[in-house]
Amino acid sequence: MPQSMQITPRDILDDILPKVKATERVVNNTLKSMLEAADDSAERRRLENQVMEFELEITMIMMNLEHLMNRYAMAFQEVTDAGHRRSGPVLELDQHEVVAIESARKLYERIQEVQRADTSPD
Repeated sequence: MPQSMQITPRDILDDILPKVKATERVVNNTLKSMLEAADDSAERRRLENQVMEFELEITMIMMNLEHLMNRYAMAFQEVTDAGHRRSGPVLELDQHEVVAIESARKLYERIQEVQRADTSPD
């Protein structure tokens, strides 16, 4: 069972969502470009599987973040209205939301590794 975690609406808005969006951009741009350029069939299959895995994970994360944001809609609205002056209350997360946030962080780290590998000289 996932551990409990303390997170505020500001953390979601300024840290987690940007990481998910950045991951999504890398999948849609970098990974798919790598897939199109791959000559080797084994490499193409590996990249196709990686793209599908990332897309599935992003979908799961976003579904759970949307659920969280709907449950705490008032807190998110108050934080958004206050700008960067407020972080908002500590949110009580269900186990799926905890997994989604942990997954978002891990997925972002993995996609950073993919980007580094793509830009490193062969």
